[in-house]
Amino acid sequence: MRDKAFAVANLQEGRIAADIGCGTGFITEGLVQRGLSVIAVDGSQKHAFRDETKFAGLDLMTTDWARPVSAIQDEKVDYAFANMYLHHVEVPSEAIREMARS
Repeated sequence: MRDKAFAVANLQEGRIAADIGCGTGFITEGLVQRGLSVIAVDGSQKHAFRDETKFAGLDLMTTDWARPVSAIQDEKVDYAFANMYLHHVEVPSEAIREMARS
């Protein structure tokens, strides 16, 4: 699934991606392996990146689940991924709008 999503996104090395609801870092890991810079966002610091050494140096934000990308500047990222995230928010359309803004 991850590889298919990356292929559809036509990832380009050196770009910036956001992994919204990053959890353990499954999507983030694949993005880093493909040479992207990643802003990883999760609602809970304790759940994000159980293996922190694997992701040393990443920009990790812990934020409110309802507005996960509000801390990311407008048009800062080239790609936004939200694997297993939208079922956690009350209004998914608002979350998608925020991802598109970033």
